[in-house]
Amino acid sequence: MKEVNKSMIWICMFLLVISIVQAELIYQQNKEADLKINCYDTNNAICGASICNISVLYPNSTLLLDNVEMTKQSIFYNYTLKTDQTGIVGDYKANVYCYDGNYSGFNNFDFSITADGTKPTIVQSIIYFGLLIIITVFLILALYWATIVRHPALQTGLYLLGYLLLIYISFIGERIATSYLNSSLLSGFMNIWFKIMMIGLPFVVIYLLIITIVNVVTNKHLLELGKRGLS
Repeated sequence: MKEVNKSMIWICMFLLVISIVQAELIYQQNKEADLKINCYDTNNAICGASICNISVLYPNSTLLLDNVEMTKQSIFYNYTLKTDQTGIVGDYKANVYCYDGNYSGFNNFDFSITADGTKPTIVQSIIYFGLLIIITVFLILALYWATIVRHPALQTGLYLLGYLLLIYISFIGERIATSYLNSSLLSGFMNIWFKIMMIGLPFVVIYLLIITIVNVVTNKHLLELGKRGLS
C-alpha cells in the first residue's frame, strides 16, 4: 500500500512540476522565440529521462507546432521558434507534454508576440489614445482654418500642418494596431501609409511653396490693377 501511495504521489507531483521559466512570455515579431520549461521530480532534480513535446497554436487557433520534441538542456527543455514562425502578432497558446516511462505530465501556457517585444502599460495607453484624439482635433481645425483664411502664406502653413498631423496619426495608428488590436493587416496598412506620406512630404512642401508664390504674385498683380483702376 505504501508503494502504491508513493507512486500516486510521484505521479501527481510530476503532473504539477512542469513549469514555465517566465511568468509572462513576450517575444518580438519576426525574431526567434526561445520557449523554455523546467521539469523536476519529487527529489527536486531535473527529470533525467523525460521526453517533452510541445504543441503551439497561432492567435487564430490554427496549428503552428504539432507535438514537436523539445531539446533537453542542463536544467530545462526548450524549443526555439524561427523568425518565419513569429510573424503574426498576438497571443499564442502552447501545450507541453512530458513523459518518462510510466509517468507523464503536461502544462498549458500562453505567450505573446508584439512588434517590439513589450506590452504597453496603462500610462502608454492613455498617452497613445490621448494624442490620437488631440491630433485629430488639431487636424480638423487646421483644415477648416485653411479654407477660410485669405493670406497665402498662412493658408500654406495650415495645409502643411495638416499633412504633418496626418503623418503623425498614421504613426500612432500603427502603434495602436500593433500593440492593442493585434492586427497585422491594419498595422501593415498604417505602416505603408506612414512611409508613403514621408516619401511624399518633400513633394508636398515644394507644391505648397509653388502655390504660395503663385498666389502671392497673383494677389499683388490684382492689387496693382485695383490701384490703377482707382486712379
